[in-house]
Amino acid sequence: MPSMKHSDPIEALEGIGRVALKAVTNQALEQNPPAGRRRIIDSYVARLMEASIDPDQRAVHAVVTEMRKALVTDDQIAATYIAQVAARLGDAWVADKLDFGAVTIGAARLQGLLHHLATATIQIDDHGQPPAFLIGVPEGIQHTLGACIVADQLRRRGLFADLQLSLTRRRFSAAFIKQSHVGILLSASGIEHLETLKNLIDCLKSERRGTPVIIGGPILTQIDDILSFLPADFATCDIDEALSFCDVKPVLPRSFGARG
Repeated sequence: MPSMKHSDPIEALEGIGRVALKAVTNQALEQNPPAGRRRIIDSYVARLMEASIDPDQRAVHAVVTEMRKALVTDDQIAATYIAQVAARLGDAWVADKLDFGAVTIGAARLQGLLHHLATATIQIDDHGQPPAFLIGVPEGIQHTLGACIVADQLRRRGLFADLQLSLTRRRFSAAFIKQSHVGILLSASGIEHLETLKNLIDCLKSERRGTPVIIGGPILTQIDDILSFLPADFATCDIDEALSFCDVKPVLPRSFGARG
């Protein structure tokens, strides 16, 4: 049996999970922002969190409108604030300050906001389409905000992100027919998805494709040395580590950090 580690309950909430959100957040925030800027960032994060669970569905966009007026860019909202709010929603649930229903609604609204903010950030270079990654969340995982954040981060680096939710072996095979990928990022929230992950990876290997397969998500906090149990090539929840392993460099500079 795999060696199990203590599991944070919020890991059941996210497709990619709190571990990946933490990695994104650590990259997005300045290491030592001035105290005044830190207070402004915290203020907007708190207000965006409140809006995400507000009965009025328009509350989120009202806060975003105010942030834009304060010169906080859409890139900054997507790269910094959404990840911060998602992490705080998880902390609130763990601390029993919010119930699962409220956190689920909040995560869904953040995912909707992320989709709304998505813009055509991919630039085609002289060689045509930029490197493409497949981000896959196995079938059966309902909450996918984390996967959407990771896909958004790849796109904002100028890379192509093929986001596949509720991924099955058949959909996995179909994705390869339509697109050539330089890396496959698969995620699961717990040990119960080990067999599904193995089947998906076996599907790739059976077609004799040399595409690197990287495992991420909360499952990494539950199983010691997951590569001993899955035929993947690498395991990480850090986007830049994944890019480095696949020998891929961002096409665009990261637009992390926040002025507002």
